[in-house]
Amino acid sequence: MRMESLTSCPGCEGEDIVAVFPYNDLRYLGHDVDPDLAVSDFHLCRSCGLMYARRRQAAADFASYYERFAEWENRSYAVYPPPEKFIQGKKDAAVEITQVLAEQGLLRPDARVLHVRADGGALLAHLRDAHGVQAVYGLDVFETNRRFARDHFRLPEVEPLAYGEFRIPFGSTRFDLIVANHLLTHACRPRQAMAVLRERLSPEGALFLYNEQDHLLGFGRGASFLRDGINNFHKQVLYESSLLTLLRLGGFSGTVVGQRNTSPLVVARPAAPMARTDLPRADFTPQLEAFRTWSQAHEQRWEPRLQKMEKQRMRQKTALGALARVFRRIGKRLLGRTSVPGGG
Repeated sequence: MRMESLTSCPGCEGEDIVAVFPYNDLRYLGHDVDPDLAVSDFHLCRSCGLMYARRRQAAADFASYYERFAEWENRSYAVYPPPEKFIQGKKDAAVEITQVLAEQGLLRPDARVLHVRADGGALLAHLRDAHGVQAVYGLDVFETNRRFARDHFRLPEVEPLAYGEFRIPFGSTRFDLIVANHLLTHACRPRQAMAVLRERLSPEGALFLYNEQDHLLGFGRGASFLRDGINNFHKQVLYESSLLTLLRLGGFSGTVVGQRNTSPLVVARPAAPMARTDLPRADFTPQLEAFRTWSQAHEQRWEPRLQKMEKQRMRQKTALGALARVFRRIGKRLLGRTSVPGGG
């Protein structure tokens, strides 16, 4: 699998960066995968405050990488039909998110709504059935979720979501509302993704973001998503202020209108992109120290298991080596017998 190492920040293209934490959670999950894929080389940009994976899969390989994601992370929803617990959770979230959208005046029956990472279609179905929004469209990573959206919720306009070369299908349709679920955290090229979103919004359209987790908040709460390290598919590791700055750099002005779990709920509208040279000077030492403190504690917590895993790998390697030596000796003996002069 092809990997690339960024030479500058994917948010502001700044080069004043500092190393924070090398690993993603593949280091701790105990799966037999290429150890190189467990190295994300997380850095923090001292120009815009974004923490990001400096090493990441090449955009063209994102799709094949994500096919393995559900298996590595034990994500049981990539089956058909998805587990009832998963679907019920998405239905409950749909009610919460829709209530916020209504409070912000972002819903009307004639609106064209796109849900990026539609998670089986629960939100789109709720918009249609409870709020009369008929022009609903979705993007979803897993074919099983797209199938469930079509078969269970009767949503025909749900297409594949690609995090690498992010694009929006559906012809030239412009959307009055784009609801983005966990997009910027996963995007291979976040600024390009935001450019695509801006291009497909109607003149008065709005972008609504949720599930862009605030890791600084998560550190304080002992959030479950940090239990095994930073998810191996998280390419931008965000907190509230870095998310808002990333939006400004990408041509949006965002406002936090609420919070769900450890994620800010953000309404963003198109604005002139901010240049890196226009960023206000800031000291990101507190953020840097928070990430480093968590990473050190995390490594200490996992050290006994990492040592155990390494011993198991060494035993396996030793056992396989001994077996290989036995086969080589047997092969030499057989070869010696067949090459005896006059034999036969």
